[in-house]
Amino acid sequence: MKNRLKELRQLRQWSQAELARKLGVSRQSVNGFESGKYDPSLDMAFKIASLFNVAIEEIFIYERTDAMPNLVEQAKNFIEETYRSLVEGEAGLLSAEELLERYAAGERDFSGIYLIHLEFGKKYPMGADLSGINFRGSNLSESDFRKVNLSEANLSGADLSNCLIENANLSGANLSGANLKNTQMTKSNLSGADLTSADFVHTNLTGSDLTDANLTDAHFTYAIGSNGRIINYNDSPN
Repeated sequence: MKNRLKELRQLRQWSQAELARKLGVSRQSVNGFESGKYDPSLDMAFKIASLFNVAIEEIFIYERTDAMPNLVEQAKNFIEETYRSLVEGEAGLLSAEELLERYAAGERDFSGIYLIHLEFGKKYPMGADLSGINFRGSNLSESDFRKVNLSEANLSGADLSNCLIENANLSGANLSGANLKNTQMTKSNLSGADLTSADFVHTNLTGSDLTDANLTDAHFTYAIGSNGRIINYNDSPN
């Protein structure tokens, strides 16, 4: 079944993420509707029509086709989308662009989600702003946060292992209990950050500013300190 959903969305200047929030579904579902991978339920079709204030037949165009192959393909796409969402989590499919888009729209809570391989450093060499964002308990491993502003962000309990955090601003951020194993945190501002019980195993902190940071029970196991020397478990990086 063809539809004019993308056309109507673009007329409103809404992103797929914005439309998804208005409909209470994932962005992947909106993408599936627009691309024709699968059709919305009757209830969802009415909800979409009501949102755009048009009749259903003005959005969805029925085409007479061989029903069985079409039904099989729709079922296959639905199962694939559902499985991917269950395994990775809806937010785990976000790109750096989508994350910034949702942040710009006022969303700040990304706690407890699976977000890996986020690429900010290469795509935004002039830097990106995520100040005050909530990544509490999220998996952010193997991400590139070069020049990203994460001041006052909540990263408590987050997995930041194998990340590249260079020239980033984490002043006043909460990294208590965060996993920073094998992470490069060079030349970053960590002044006033809460690093209570954070795990800095094999972490490179060379040139980083930890002024007034709370290092209570932080684990510095064979980490490279702010002055370039190797520091051992529970040693101060200064």
